[in-house]
Amino acid sequence: MIDVIALLKSLINCQSITPVQAGALDLAQELLSKAGFTVQRLPAGEVDNLWATDNACPRALLAGHIDVVPPGDETAWHSAPFIAEERDGYIYGRGAADMKAGVAAMLCAATRLRQQGINGIAILLTSDEEGPALHGTRHVVEWWQKNNEECIDYAIVGEPTCEEFFGDTIKTGRRGSLTARIIVHGQQTHVAYPHRGDNPNHQLINALETMRQNWPPCLTAEASSAPSTGFQVVSLKSGAGANNITPASATATINFRYAPADDPAQLQQTLESSLTQTTGKNWTCDWEHSAEPFFTATDSVLVHALQEEIDKVTGRRPALSTGGGTSDGRFLRTICRELVEFGPRNETIHAPNERVGIEEVRQLATIYEKTVQGLLLSKN
Repeated sequence: MIDVIALLKSLINCQSITPVQAGALDLAQELLSKAGFTVQRLPAGEVDNLWATDNACPRALLAGHIDVVPPGDETAWHSAPFIAEERDGYIYGRGAADMKAGVAAMLCAATRLRQQGINGIAILLTSDEEGPALHGTRHVVEWWQKNNEECIDYAIVGEPTCEEFFGDTIKTGRRGSLTARIIVHGQQTHVAYPHRGDNPNHQLINALETMRQNWPPCLTAEASSAPSTGFQVVSLKSGAGANNITPASATATINFRYAPADDPAQLQQTLESSLTQTTGKNWTCDWEHSAEPFFTATDSVLVHALQEEIDKVTGRRPALSTGGGTSDGRFLRTICRELVEFGPRNETIHAPNERVGIEEVRQLATIYEKTVQGLLLSKN
């Protein structure tokens, strides 16, 4: 029987900063192979990915990432970020919560189910979730679509979803992400003679203020209980290198996080109309649509099964949420009928002294095991 805490420590000790897997996928492959899984490595670019099945047609997918963000200022850590330390009921180290705890729990759950003779399980691990996410889960999904016609019934992504207490939150979806890089063009001149030029800063500010005052526009009614669609100004840039010159152009980057029921084309039209109204034709805009939204119905089989097991193990009935940033669920949604995210508390993710509770990791492995067990046995 695999000790989930010992496995978690071994994973933390792998310095797997995106996109380097640093032995973490090798460790997972060895463990899964010994348990009887067929393991494939699916590298792309600098990224390594792992796909494992028990040789049956997969009906339940456990998915996660072994890559982590850099530790930052290591003097802010009370222990070495890539040497797992057990202290006061917690395991400390970079990636402890995001998301090597989820990976360790999934690997343990999968091997336990294999020992019970339960088939239909797949494991997907990537080293490109915290980075550009171009060659990780996206690549594996494209590979799956080329080789399979059927969708997978259920998928659990082991992201850290819980807020105050372990077991308090399941993510049943995420908003989409749409980014615009706006350049407003003007006429450079001396600041003392503004009538001779056309200050693009004023035009850009007017356009953004118009968006802010009129937000939100009249969009499609939301039906998935997601946070409402909103926009944020991410960055502003202009200047001509001296304090007595107005610039020739001004640039802003904005991001829309949009709810599943809303149309990104309508968001694009809304912004571009505002730019035209406030600046005329003096603008260009480049768009990046980096994430589609996804949503699993709150009364779905997977949501109900996971809620029941969380309640049994923790005594808590988890809330269902679609808040937060993007995840690899945006790619898996295309090959999975029902998809949720559930993992440990997220209070210290990406921060110094990242940690995860020892007991919650043990409980997480049990919840994964029992949820998948119930789903697969009920399908037989």
